[in-house]
Amino acid sequence: MRPWILGVLVVLSIKSWACEPLPAELEAIIGNNRPLLLGEIHGSVQAPKWVENIVCNQLKQGPTILAIELLAEQIDVSGNTDQLALSVETSFQWQQLHTGKTSDAMFELLQTLLPLRQKGLTLVMFDDHGSPRAWRMANNLKPYLHHDSRLIVYGGNWHTKVNHDTSWSESTTNMGAYLKEWGAEPLSINLLPSGGSVYNNQEQGPKVYPVKERQLSKDRILISASEASGYHWHLNIGQVSPSLPRVR
Repeated sequence: MRPWILGVLVVLSIKSWACEPLPAELEAIIGNNRPLLLGEIHGSVQAPKWVENIVCNQLKQGPTILAIELLAEQIDVSGNTDQLALSVETSFQWQQLHTGKTSDAMFELLQTLLPLRQKGLTLVMFDDHGSPRAWRMANNLKPYLHHDSRLIVYGGNWHTKVNHDTSWSESTTNMGAYLKEWGAEPLSINLLPSGGSVYNNQEQGPKVYPVKERQLSKDRILISASEASGYHWHLNIGQVSPSLPRVR
């Protein structure tokens, strides 16, 4: 192999593995072996970027599993980026279910993470539309709870609560609460925007919706969450902007 070709390959390898250091307080909080639950308001540019950087940094500590709230049968993450793109273009979920989970930003996250499988990253899809949904999603994660690899679960911030939030109805259950009941001791971090807008599906259908404005200091990355919230921490991700559906 010619020296200049080898040099290019080395640069590409380093670039694919490079990530910005995490804020020290965030790194200290997540630097343990518990399952890490990262919850978002679906449909922003910024949340998947935070997840990408957290996963990249955690992977440097050892083998890591990233579980994402998508339907396993609707996306192919077993091959290269061409296979990923083809599966997305022909997927019912990505074509029709515009809840913010099938955004450009989410596709770019998957595209970026695919090469890191060679570094010890495993990608798992855990979404489930059957009933009871929260239990079924938790059950999809059950095989990975006591795995040697570090488990990171990325989904909507309702599902990542570690208690059963009955504010909607007395029968409501939460995925993260099941994981806790099964002895997993999850650490739940809510990716909290200070304002802006997101693209997801609410009362008026799929569209861009404003996000509640909050007075969050730019210098304060982590905010302790109340026990009643179902989270351990809020991560201040600042102002967010919408990411539109990948297939539209």
